[in-house]
Amino acid sequence: MKTVLITGATDGLGKAVAFELASQGHELMLHGRNPQRGKLLLEEISAETGNQRLAYYNADFAEMAPQQKDKGVTVNALHPATYLPTKIGPSPVSKMEDGVESVCMLAIAEEMADMTGKYFFQTREQRASAQAYDATERKKLMELSFKLTGV
Repeated sequence: MKTVLITGATDGLGKAVAFELASQGHELMLHGRNPQRGKLLLEEISAETGNQRLAYYNADFAEMAPQQKDKGVTVNALHPATYLPTKIGPSPVSKMEDGVESVCMLAIAEEMADMTGKYFFQTREQRASAQAYDATERKKLMELSFKLTGV
């Protein structure tokens, strides 16, 4: 079994992935922004799946891939599906199961074990836009994100 970090685990796709991987027995590190929702999530997953290998964290994971590569941690970007049925999306195009499949493939498939710093669209590796590979642009985006969110 693997240890898997799931960001945005308290709702939507992240929550669905957390339940799927917990039911398979994986150890989960669950991330979110609300400690109360995190506590509730731990209780829900444990009660439904019987999995006790769960922990919840509030954390900032920006720019993690380059710093973690030598530690055996892999970090990849994923566009899991198109317009999933969540609170923030318009009319769904994909099913939640499509997104869960994409995330689980990237998280636990053996052929992904050493792959890091890549971009995936659903279950296929693809090249992201050129801006995504520009360190200056990434820094600008991170700084703007911090400014807009107050982090």
